[in-house]
Amino acid sequence: MKPVKQPLMPEPKLRRTRRRGTVLVVALWTLSLLSVFAVYLGLSIQSKMTLHSRLENRSQLQYLTEAGVKMAVVFLNNDVLINKNTFTAEAKTARTNNPERFSSIELPEGRVEIGYPGAEGGQKFYGMTDEESKIDINDVEVDVLKKLFALVLGVKEAQADDLARAVVDWRERNPEISAGLFTDEHYASLKFPYFPKHAPFDVLEELSLVKGFIPRYVDQLRPFITIYSKGMVNFNTASATTLLALCFRPEFVEEFIKIRRGQDEVEATADDVVFADPETLDVDLQRFIPTIEGHDLFIIGELKKKRKLAADSSVYRIEAQGQLNNQQEKKRITCVFNILHSKIVYYREN
Repeated sequence: MKPVKQPLMPEPKLRRTRRRGTVLVVALWTLSLLSVFAVYLGLSIQSKMTLHSRLENRSQLQYLTEAGVKMAVVFLNNDVLINKNTFTAEAKTARTNNPERFSSIELPEGRVEIGYPGAEGGQKFYGMTDEESKIDINDVEVDVLKKLFALVLGVKEAQADDLARAVVDWRERNPEISAGLFTDEHYASLKFPYFPKHAPFDVLEELSLVKGFIPRYVDQLRPFITIYSKGMVNFNTASATTLLALCFRPEFVEEFIKIRRGQDEVEATADDVVFADPETLDVDLQRFIPTIEGHDLFIIGELKKKRKLAADSSVYRIEAQGQLNNQQEKKRITCVFNILHSKIVYYREN
């Protein structure tokens, strides 16, 4: 039986079928491309919206933290007026240990905390740090620096002496101090060499440029050093380490801190004993410590002669940390405010 031949499709109908198939394929490709473009566009818009949201949050966080700093500055200015320029136990507490005011400053967008770790470790304080409770590395003798470095860094006497002389050599040109240190050769031999400054420190971070000061040393020293006190130390707020660096005996320092803390034996509370005048400090102390030894009286006398003792403070470090509501990111701003000049003398954001 012979197979039956199928009739051929007419030519015009065949062309129409092929055209429809081509149109279908093109339509499918176009739809695919539009789908890919739509997905890309959606992801791009989403990423831009996320970026915009993050930038907006960071701007709000910046303003929030700045607001906390400004509130602290206003508080310091007002507190000086309230206490009539007199450093009282109330002023000391309000500025340096005031959790009710500074542990959580609530604002509509979030909260700001103003606080700092205690110089001797342990307790965290809410308030501002008294810069005049520290040793001013721009205006202090080698012996005091040497004692401070040995106490804080735990290095041997010879290394403490080298570090102390390197600091003085950085801030001034003194051949007697720099003899044997070979600091010029050291700085010139570095991968990125530089010259010693031979001028006062402008910021504490500069200490990391000085020969021998590794980052760990700089961090350990931060609670005890400043460049803003013009060499004066407020004996109403100075830490035990600071007093020991000034060459007072450990027994005297322990007794003095105990007297200063008052009956509750807690630093910076309303019952603290505040000594009002550096010129009468030795006389006042003899009423509290009848057995005070001649060595400590001699140190007080020498510090008075050199005008290194203060009973008040006008320079404070403000460390503000802000956080927006329902956000994890935090912003930190550190500044140093001089009340007498009503001026921020240092400002840094982290």
